[in-house]
Amino acid sequence: EHRKEYYAARAALQIAMIYEERGQKALAITYYQKCLGMDDHEYKDSIDQRAKSGISRCKGE
Repeated sequence: EHRKEYYAARAALQIAMIYEERGQKALAITYYQKCLGMDDHEYKDSIDQRAKSGISRCKGE
């Protein structure tokens, strides 16, 4: 969670997307939030935007 590379954030995003696809929205939100909590990595803006969109979808917004 505290690495400067984007791999951990990308992995959390992928896990969240899998949970969302399976209908496990609470777990998906947990991993989207983990993704948002990872700071100081490449592609942060892009990955964060995708995570925020995922949270909105899971909450039905």
